[in-house]
Amino acid sequence: MWRFLLLCTLYLGEIRGYPWIQETSLTGTDMMDFHFISRDVVIAVGRSNTILRARDASVAAGATWTALSSGKPSRWHWNAVGFLDEQRGWVGGSYGTIIHSSDGGDSWVTQNNGLNTDVDILGIAAVPSSGAVFVVGTEGKVLRTTDDGGTWDLLNTRTAQAVHAVHFLNAEMGWIAGDLGHVLKTLDGGDTWLIAGAGPDVVATVRTVHFVTNETGWFAGDEGMLYHTTDGETWEGQTSCGEGNINHLHVDPVGLQAWTVDSHGVICGWSSGSLGWSLEEFSNSVAMNAVKQWEMDFPLALGNYGEFKRYVGSPPPHRPTSTSSTPRLHPPPPPPPPPAPPPPPPAISTNISSPAFFLHHRLRHLPPPHPSPPPPPPPLPRAPSSSTPTNIKHTTSSNVDHYLIDTRHGTIDGYISSRLFPYCSGRDLILTSERRSRDDAASGIRGTLFFRGGRRLEFYGVGCVEGWMTPG
Repeated sequence: MWRFLLLCTLYLGEIRGYPWIQETSLTGTDMMDFHFISRDVVIAVGRSNTILRARDASVAAGATWTALSSGKPSRWHWNAVGFLDEQRGWVGGSYGTIIHSSDGGDSWVTQNNGLNTDVDILGIAAVPSSGAVFVVGTEGKVLRTTDDGGTWDLLNTRTAQAVHAVHFLNAEMGWIAGDLGHVLKTLDGGDTWLIAGAGPDVVATVRTVHFVTNETGWFAGDEGMLYHTTDGETWEGQTSCGEGNINHLHVDPVGLQAWTVDSHGVICGWSSGSLGWSLEEFSNSVAMNAVKQWEMDFPLALGNYGEFKRYVGSPPPHRPTSTSSTPRLHPPPPPPPPPAPPPPPPAISTNISSPAFFLHHRLRHLPPPHPSPPPPPPPLPRAPSSSTPTNIKHTTSSNVDHYLIDTRHGTIDGYISSRLFPYCSGRDLILTSERRSRDDAASGIRGTLFFRGGRRLEFYGVGCVEGWMTPG
């Protein structure tokens, strides 16, 4: 009798496993921004006067969202949110409105912002080290408060263009970015602003800017525009993995990972030592508007129609998508030593014995994600006929079934584990090209498996696919 299996492959060479899972839609409303108050508490804002809070954001099974009341009618649209600490936060949006909470979002009050009703708030940055909060919007407006919103100062940035993004690295150093490629920086907490963009050739709208040191940062915007600097002065264009408008860019300075989301639903990833940006997710052209990460923990992303996604994969891979020089936050660490082989699980007798098995495509070793991966072995030649001697050993330990497959081209390990990759329903088969611990899926297989009786299984590293396996 044939036994049905659900197969999942992790193809880290190109990140085609799409390790982002779709959680339940928040409201069906376009969500524009969110903020981690803590590892578990997240505030998200969007159109139609939508403010939501989750107190269990780190739960892998999915967060539970509760609507918060701002006291505004549904025609208000919120574009940005920022918190100084777990209690004090601000939300900004249409009609130049800024609302403030002093109790973690339970209640909100409108603050006098000094803006015109025609001005939209587009970005907020709270700076815990100084207690300052910066708000940016259309018509070049940049405001600052240092007394929890009691007073707001209109700053002179010498630009009349819309400012879409604001980011502060510390109490003194910050950046703003907006229309016509404008990127400005301050070295004195916002009192004065200097031009810090990539030059007159960049005229597209800059929608996001993020720095991890005084000198290392990125800005991004319309039509996949993406620039990187390692000295804080000169900028080098990089190739994004999408062509839409990049709505948000986030870099985790601790884990040295970066993410972008765009108007076509594309999520791109980068990690220190990688050779470029790699495709992480494509969500059927639903625009994604924000992506953020709690320290080295899981990233979250949200977008239009209440799209809310959680990353469950490994760090971004070492796949080049640009010919530019490799961006680094610091010299990469040396490669980790190879893992010790796991102790063999106790053998259990099974009915699987010597089915005809071969690889129709190619066996490919995919390196673990460290800055200097070893070169992959050459592709295997096309496997011979089904009469090739093959031996399959099957053992079971706990909730893991282990297949050790010997062919004339080498040994292949396969693990079926309900613990790995929970975004696949059912049990998952991870095939690796060398012996590794069952929790290490840094290698993968791509190709077609043929079994006695004419059944075959094709898999390409594109997520969960259905397949069959037959006992002997």
